[in-house]
Amino acid sequence: MLSSSIDIGDPGSTGCMVDCLSALGIKMSVKAGSVRAAVVVVDETGGGVRGATVVAEWTLPDGSKVAASLTTNRTGKATFTTSAVPGVYTFEITQITAVGWTDDSSSGITTGSITVR
Repeated sequence: MLSSSIDIGDPGSTGCMVDCLSALGIKMSVKAGSVRAAVVVVDETGGGVRGATVVAEWTLPDGSKVAASLTTNRTGKATFTTSAVPGVYTFEITQITAVGWTDDSSSGITTGSITVR
């Protein structure tokens, strides 16, 4: 059994209007002994952004923190994984970067959590 939650930011709160990057969503799941956080990076029109670097941090059930970084695929998706043991996992996006783009991640979804039982 698992439960999950996400924190939704205030879209447009930073005032970025052109070439803006933000996370459309973080889908948390447990599969094959791993906790997954699937992130979709979009531009200001909602289109997926290929080649964006997502920098994030896991907080594990024991309270330790693990840094992670991935590049988005052609649809703007990056899927992070970590080994699953019972407890609460929190995933936080700390930065989204791409050449010629502005990090507007504070206007999107920046955290997700899931409980593994």
